Amino acid sequence: MRQLVRKTAQQWGMDDPLVLEAIVAAESGFIPDNVGDAGMSFGLLQNHLKGRGAGHPIDKLKDPVYNLGIGQQEIMAAYRQGKQAGLVGPQLAVFVGKVAQRPAAGYEAHYGTKYQELSGGGGTGGPKLIDVNLPAWSQT
Repeated sequence: MRQLVRKTAQQWGMDDPLVLEAIVAAESGFIPDNVGDAGMSFGLLQNHLKGRGAGHPIDKLKDPVYNLGIGQQEIMAAYRQGKQAGLVGPQLAVFVGKVAQRPAAGYEAHYGTKYQELSGGGGTGGPKLIDVNLPAWSQT
């Protein structure tokens, strides 16, 4: 499943596919039929029935290609904004996750942690995750 996510990120034009991989790892652990939020969020990106997943059949939300496609526009918009702001690596993953996924307060750090783990820097001696001061326009 990770290869599918990596290929998808590359097809979308991400020059750092680990960003999408980190978001998927944090949201679903790469499990395409994962269900969360008390049965309200589905699939790789945990698209919520009252959010991005609204109006989509649950069986489709569990389809990995379909699920990723639903999030493409928001994720890529946030990715471009983060790149323009000079963010890279785990900081970019945190930014994209916070803006595109709108996680519960405090959860966005998981995207950076997963980025570090997937890049092989999750243990001692790896890159340190720093706090990201997000611009005001990203807080909406």
